[in-house]
Amino acid sequence: FPAVPVLLRHLNATLARAGLPELPLTSSPFRFSSWMGGDRDGNPNITAAVTREAVLTNRITAVTLYLEAVQQLMSDFSMLEATSEFDLLVEASSKRLEGRFGDDEAIARMRRGRGYSQFFAPNPANEPYRKMLAEVRDRLWETKESLYRWLNHGNQMPAELARKPTASSLHSRHYLGPYTSKGELLEPLLAIRASLVDCGDTFIAEGPLSDLIRQVACFGLALTSLDIRQESTRHS
Repeated sequence: FPAVPVLLRHLNATLARAGLPELPLTSSPFRFSSWMGGDRDGNPNITAAVTREAVLTNRITAVTLYLEAVQQLMSDFSMLEATSEFDLLVEASSKRLEGRFGDDEAIARMRRGRGYSQFFAPNPANEPYRKMLAEVRDRLWETKESLYRWLNHGNQMPAELARKPTASSLHSRHYLGPYTSKGELLEPLLAIRASLVDCGDTFIAEGPLSDLIRQVACFGLALTSLDIRQESTRHS
């Protein structure tokens, strides 16, 4: 997981030395897959329940890694300046949170109850990146909780995880809850990066934020694809 952005930086440097354009930030030349939990070829212990657990465990791992990265970005991104377009997105985010959870005190209570380490109450308006990342953190937390509930309490996917992904969650009037596609997670991260670049903070934008974008583009919400191997006589 941490090696992917490092390898992509080396690859871009090699392309630059050859006079070729860099890869787009969200491109993903690497794909990862696993057979663990899916290899039923002669192993009677690999049942449908085991495969389901492997898939959900991978998804929980991915969301946990993203949640840790976002919380670190919240600590680091105290910059005040943002573009006017980004300020409008932050305003929309604040309205979504208020509509879903209530006033500032209610939001702070909700976040304390979730066990966050810091940034409980909504951040002030002059911390636009933290305000946007706070909604990302809330949605990642809910994604993780829904996955745990699915893993521990039944075979049916929770309704909130079955929601059809939206074309643009940043412009939605309603709080959407758990993420259902990597595109929804990438959208706010890319918006933050674009605002930083436009405000002259390219060096900051190219750091851990870009690393996280590359990781999301590569691993998505599933972390890895699962190869299912079935003994041939099951189908003969």
